[in-house]
Amino acid sequence: MKDLQQRMPRRHLIAGGIGVLTLGTLAFEGISPAHADTSQSQANLVSVTLINIDYLRNRNLTYTDWVAFVGSRASHYWDKQLDRAFADVLPLIYSAIQSYGIQVTEVSRTPTSAQAICTNWPDPTYLSYFQLNITPQEADPFWDMLRPITKRYQIQYTWRRSGDQVTLNFIAPST
Repeated sequence: MKDLQQRMPRRHLIAGGIGVLTLGTLAFEGISPAHADTSQSQANLVSVTLINIDYLRNRNLTYTDWVAFVGSRASHYWDKQLDRAFADVLPLIYSAIQSYGIQVTEVSRTPTSAQAICTNWPDPTYLSYFQLNITPQEADPFWDMLRPITKRYQIQYTWRRSGDQVTLNFIAPST
C-alpha cells in the first residue's frame, strides 16, 4: 500500500461519495489539515468503490442501482452550492472526480456547455493491488454517480468511453 500512497498526489480536497469535504473542516477532534493524509483518504475512497463494484459483479447483482443510490445520497451535499452559476459548478465537479484518482486531462468550455476528457478510471494500480478483475467498461457505471448532482443544477450530462478515455459533456440549464 505504501507504493500506492506514494503514487497518489496529495489533494486539498477529500471526497465522500462524490461530495467534497474541505480539509479545513477536519480540525475538529484534533485532526488538523497538516495531519490529514489525503493520499490515504483517496486510496480508501477508490478501494471501497471498486471493491463494492467487484463484490456486486461477482454475485451477478446490478451495481448500476448501487451507483445511482450513492450518487443520489451524495448529491444532497451539493444543495448548499445550488446558487452557483454553471461555470462555477464545473470546477467542483472536476475536483470531485479527481478525488477518485481520475485524471481530468483536457477541459473545454463555452458559456453554455463544457467537456472534460478523463483517464485513469479505474486506476490499474488499485485493480492490481486489490486483485480485482474489473474492466474499465465494468467500472463505467461509476460515471452515472454524477447524474443526481447535475440534475440538481438542471445541467444536462452525458458521458461516453472511447478506449482509455471518458468524455464528459455538460450543457448549462436554459435561462
